[in-house]
Amino acid sequence: MKWIGLTGGIGSGKSTVAEILRNNGIDVIDADAVAREVTEKSGPGFGPVVSAFGKEVVNLQGGLDRRRLGEIVFSDKKKLEKLEGILHPLVKERVAKLRTDLEKKGKRFAVYDVPLLFEKNMQGQFSDIIVVSCSVETQVMRSLARGTLEEKEIRSRISAQIPLSQKVKNANYVIANEGTREDLEEQVEELVKKLK
Repeated sequence: MKWIGLTGGIGSGKSTVAEILRNNGIDVIDADAVAREVTEKSGPGFGPVVSAFGKEVVNLQGGLDRRRLGEIVFSDKKKLEKLEGILHPLVKERVAKLRTDLEKKGKRFAVYDVPLLFEKNMQGQFSDIIVVSCSVETQVMRSLARGTLEEKEIRSRISAQIPLSQKVKNANYVIANEGTREDLEEQVEELVKKLK
């Protein structure tokens, strides 16, 4: 099965591209969704994350306070590495199972939506890589519009990732996302034709 990586940066529109791919019948596995799954209260990552970062990362409902955890890890590279050391093996194991399930179903290809594809040197795992790109200011504007993070937090997350301009240089396909939703849909639909 052809395994295609999809990456970008916070606010680049990567999740929207993944949604458009799904709407076009493409199987997409979302690394962030898998990470959320493994850190649910009943998930294998919850206990280790709380042990590593303390009760301050537990919300009032007893689940993981993702915003607080983000504040901690995105301001300290060592703590981010610690979190990744806990979560990445669990995510990798779960994704391998999902990928195997798709292969058993006879799928010709699937897309893995993974924000840290280049940061974690995963490019060798993929037959092709799609990068969703836009300007830093567009990333900040879109992320602010979501209303979940403040500008300082957004810029901290952007600086923790390889710049999109560098990611683009290592992509097989680039989706420039500075326009409208319709522009984006057209680009993705053209890409789907090439991939099939």
